[in-house]
Amino acid sequence: MSVSDNAMGRYSGADAWIEQYFHNSPDTDREGYTSAQLEALARTHRELAQTRAPGTPLIEVHDTEHSTMVLIVNDDMPHLVSSITAYVSSEFAAPGSISPWPAVTPPPWESPP
Repeated sequence: MSVSDNAMGRYSGADAWIEQYFHNSPDTDREGYTSAQLEALARTHRELAQTRAPGTPLIEVHDTEHSTMVLIVNDDMPHLVSSITAYVSSEFAAPGSISPWPAVTPPPWESPP
């Protein structure tokens, strides 16, 4: 089951941010992933964000059985993500990417002030 068939519609309450995390990513970016895999990705990214000091970018690479994930958390550094994406695409066979959102303030897992 893919997210594009509304599998993510099951989140509510404290987990509602998971749907918001993927809200702006095209369905084609999520094809081939199960909703459980996407949920794990969102939770891993949130955990990374919670360890980052404000004003400091944090980049982490995760190798899985089927892919390599580059997770980036930063404050208002739009060129950082595009630069890393360009580098990875030029140096490695990068079949696709998931971009949950271009910029969100605050991140979907934080409550607004």
